[in-house]
Amino acid sequence: YGKRMEAHAGPAPTVRDRLFSSYGLLRDPEKERPVIEFYRKYHRAAAESIVALAGSIKEALARPLVCGTFYGYLLEVPRIHEAGHLAPDVVLDSPHIDLLAGPYSYQSTNDPASERWESDLYDGADNWLGRARGVGGDGAFRLMLESLRRRGKLYASEIDPSTYLDEVDGWRGIGGSGSKTAKGSVQILQRDVGKVFAEGVAGWLYDFGPLHGVPTGWYGSPELIESVKPIMDLMRRRRELDLSPAAKTAMIVDHRCSFVTQHWLADRPWEGQGIRYTDLFNHWFLNSQNRALQRLGAPVDYLHHFDFEDLDAQNYRLILFPNAFTMTSTELDSLRSKLAGSGATVVWYYAPGLLSDRTANLESMTALTGFKFSELLKPGPLMITCEQRSGDAVQLPLSFGVKSAQNYRPRFSVDDRDIEVLGHWTDAPKRVAFAKREMDGWTSIFVGTAPVPSRWLRRLASHAGVPLWSSSADVVCGTRSTAMICAQSDGQRILTLPTPMVSAGGGDPMREHRLDLKFGDVQLFIADEDARR
Repeated sequence: YGKRMEAHAGPAPTVRDRLFSSYGLLRDPEKERPVIEFYRKYHRAAAESIVALAGSIKEALARPLVCGTFYGYLLEVPRIHEAGHLAPDVVLDSPHIDLLAGPYSYQSTNDPASERWESDLYDGADNWLGRARGVGGDGAFRLMLESLRRRGKLYASEIDPSTYLDEVDGWRGIGGSGSKTAKGSVQILQRDVGKVFAEGVAGWLYDFGPLHGVPTGWYGSPELIESVKPIMDLMRRRRELDLSPAAKTAMIVDHRCSFVTQHWLADRPWEGQGIRYTDLFNHWFLNSQNRALQRLGAPVDYLHHFDFEDLDAQNYRLILFPNAFTMTSTELDSLRSKLAGSGATVVWYYAPGLLSDRTANLESMTALTGFKFSELLKPGPLMITCEQRSGDAVQLPLSFGVKSAQNYRPRFSVDDRDIEVLGHWTDAPKRVAFAKREMDGWTSIFVGTAPVPSRWLRRLASHAGVPLWSSSADVVCGTRSTAMICAQSDGQRILTLPTPMVSAGGGDPMREHRLDLKFGDVQLFIADEDARR
């Protein structure tokens, strides 16, 4: 931390001030304002440096060129308070930055019996949340892709799974489950390259193979090359297609959460996470929540909070706010105004709107969500026991939440009467931690912890009017003209698309496709222009 940075961000707060928060998992805005402001200025200075360098490059070369940077990760960011990308608006709004890039999900398993590079995630009730990498993994991106698209910024996915060609221990397992077989390597590449196709983005194969004693590289076998050739043909066809988004579900993420939450070192030894150096909120409310959300069976858009507009409230039917803990009164009023009469269903997590610039206020949570709250005085687990109802077509999880032996504060409960109770705090069965109520033309849902499992998300989405493309909890992504499904179970399912599409394997253009798939199977679809005409 040098003098130049100090000139921009001011003197660094003491180690104690940075590592310890006075309000449990949160920082008190009044007592800890210097720390909060330091982080804001520190990250803004870093982002401004990136933009300045990009501007210098374009000025020096004095010719048209594409300039990009690895920036904008909000998912899976170790050491986020110091190393996070926490001034995304600076980079996104810069005319000097044309492209943002990043490797896809690296989230590793929290199952102690599994290998390091396995990536199956489980919550505190042992609900399977999903798999990040490997056969059947979602291969999810770590940036807010819809925010990039709205600014005309290109996203390039760094595709870097190891394959069966690497027989040396070390990086061999980075491909994830199944990557050590030829069939598994083919499925993983089809998923990774297929996701680039279906999401309307760019990508490259980052081949570490030659550095690890694989002369042909990780992707150099005829079998692997042939497996992606058909996808490259689809890539060329998509230039003529409408690649605008088709999602009716959105996750709205606020980078400022990291300014007002407990430092990542406070969770040492990161019990139950499976990955070190990450804080509770990034790990459970974003990373692990995304594993379940990727298995909604329908596309999901990811936006920065500053990009949420009036039309978004009208367009999206299910909107998740996993970390909207801090906002000004003006922002709160604006958000409520956007939601009024929208017909949307909004899921608020943990402490929505609690923290302003100056104080922590339960009345602000009420003004935002419509629920009356009280604070639990006793620290406890971030676990919810769900209400069980007869008549549900799918058995919902009995409980869910953070996998940890620690007790946390603050926690909040809903005190209203005119609500639908969905769950209680596990250690306080009379305190409501999961609830739903109707508002002025929209539906408000409060959930006191994360991650919400995919079966609950599918139920909430269905009730909200979200068209679930797959009849199963599969990984599904796509645009108005492209789609990909990665099966999460064996058996038949129905895939219902927004427009008639042709399977990459051939056939007639249809909206409804009946598929018999095995776990990890990948199928791609593309709109048929002849049928459209």
